[in-house]
Amino acid sequence: MSGYVIIGNSTAGLAGAQALRQHDPCAKITVISGEPHLPYSRVLLTHLIAGHVVRDQLDLTGPEFMDRLGITLLSGSRAVNVELNLKEVLLDSGEKLQYKSLLVAAGSRPVFPDGFSGENPAITGLRTIDDAIKICRHVVPGAKIIVVGGGPVGVKLACALREAGTMPEIIVSSPNLLSQVSDDEAARMVQAMLTSRG
Repeated sequence: MSGYVIIGNSTAGLAGAQALRQHDPCAKITVISGEPHLPYSRVLLTHLIAGHVVRDQLDLTGPEFMDRLGITLLSGSRAVNVELNLKEVLLDSGEKLQYKSLLVAAGSRPVFPDGFSGENPAITGLRTIDDAIKICRHVVPGAKIIVVGGGPVGVKLACALREAGTMPEIIVSSPNLLSQVSDDEAARMVQAMLTSRG
């Protein structure tokens, strides 16, 4: 029996699952999560790196949440393709899921510059709890850490790294930090504040 399929198990995916259950108490709802973890707050990953929170404080729900709502969770499964005409999601296991309606709440992913790879143990993006833990392994007081990208995530990460005692440097291709979300004057103010704090 086909029902609702949600790709993504973070804040948007959870909100979607809850809303669907409210509007359709008997529907079959399946959530696909590429990570083997309970749903957690990605917004707090930099707080973990800075040392303000511990791992367990990131969790958004307990293990009983999906059972209580009657939702099937496919944890550690990745959606690799969606066949819109067939209304079908292909998983990395080869399994195919039929759906009546599909919600894609997978979020974004880091883009690595040419010549860099997330496979290198000293290079990572920041999107998942595993990425944050990988970064924490390199957080040593006085360590120099390069942050490539001066958008909100890069700036927030640099601040967290500085609070953790490292010496972060931000590299951006645009003339200013936060060039996609602020004007030049505001960007210069943020840059001056960051520079004044090391």
